[in-house]
Amino acid sequence: AEVIYVPAASPARGFQGARPENVERWRTLARAVAAEHGVYVVLASLVGFEAGKGMSGGSLVVGPEGRIQAEAPLFEEAVLLADLDWERIPPVRYDSPLLSDLEAALPLLLPDLERVLRKEGR
Repeated sequence: AEVIYVPAASPARGFQGARPENVERWRTLARAVAAEHGVYVVLASLVGFEAGKGMSGGSLVVGPEGRIQAEAPLFEEAVLLADLDWERIPPVRYDSPLLSDLEAALPLLLPDLERVLRKEGR
């Protein structure tokens, strides 16, 4: 995947800081997923009232490094535009420690994987 789209309808709650707590959680989650997997994350957050609950909005686009590229305002409708540069993805993934960790661990994992496959008759 190069982009993960996340539709969200999260009622605003937890008003201790500059942003509602649910918005902070979505921001943290989107940034972590983008950085962990080297993908763009597009979070489309519902804004307005539905069934008596206030949705906070604050849609955002996060780049493959985990940095927020574009963000819609809270509590108002907006059209959010962002350029997704596909050329940014390969270098981010290449620098990811996940690949080097897998390369280092794969020789240790192969005997276990082969044993499981033999047990299943594959």
